Amino acid sequence: MMTKANKQNTLIIMAAEGGFPFDGFAAEGYHTVSAYKTTNLLSRLMREICFRMPLLPKEIWYNQEIKNYRPDYIYIRDAIITKKFLLWLQCLFPKAQINFCYENLVLHARHLMPDEIPEGIRVWTYDPSDSKKYNIRLKKVISYFHCYLKESKEKKYDLLFVGRDKGRGDWLKKLESFLKKNGLRTKFLITADGKYSKKKSYYEEPVSYDQVSDWVAESKALLNVGMQGQEGVTLRDIESYFNQIKLVSTNKNIRNTEIYDEKNTFFLSGDNWSELVQFLKQDYILTQSATWNGHRIEDTIEEITT
Repeated sequence: MMTKANKQNTLIIMAAEGGFPFDGFAAEGYHTVSAYKTTNLLSRLMREICFRMPLLPKEIWYNQEIKNYRPDYIYIRDAIITKKFLLWLQCLFPKAQINFCYENLVLHARHLMPDEIPEGIRVWTYDPSDSKKYNIRLKKVISYFHCYLKESKEKKYDLLFVGRDKGRGDWLKKLESFLKKNGLRTKFLITADGKYSKKKSYYEEPVSYDQVSDWVAESKALLNVGMQGQEGVTLRDIESYFNQIKLVSTNKNIRNTEIYDEKNTFFLSGDNWSELVQFLKQDYILTQSATWNGHRIEDTIEEITT
């Protein structure tokens, strides 16, 4: 029987080095590596072509440093992970428990559908609807990287939104304009969906998550506009809870989660913008549920490896 998962015997694998979750796991003390060799844009394009051509070699793109580890447990996040890469991992670590986790809706996965994941690998999702639809495990523990929690600062913004367009951009700009006309201070940073997306005049360059966490500390409320069909808790929901600031969300399913705080949550719909203005002008209410310290990342690792 394997020992309980800990920071020494667990390997975190993500498609690329750096960024919010990669840096978060590393800061929390986990062995964290990229699935593929660090490359420039041209090399990434060549790798993608290689992955899509059946006869071209794939392993030349894999991060060979992974072979230096001896994990009992492996936690893989889903972005551009391929079936052949997972099979390679199984050959490297035949005794390790491998957990593959969808961090977006399944249909947004670049390469893998659940029925393509090799047998013997445990498959997880954060979204209840995807869990039922594809018969995969549901992550229930809601945790956050405590290394990103920053001391609350003087509030510069009544509402903060940071995210990709995903078909929401024009609607978000209308909402922001309405709020500003009603005397509220907003910070909406909308970025393109990808490098080759059609540009819009209000698109801005992506920023580091460290910068986002600074803005969160300076905000009274966060805005989460979920994708169609999405039921699971997302990063903006989690940030608001762990930072003890108000949440404006389109996802009413969070009512069924442990982070739901009725007095500090506003559910946004197409016709209640005036009520939103009143909600944002009110102060955060410290309640018993709002003072709960919450789960650490170790709790998520324990859940998926048990």
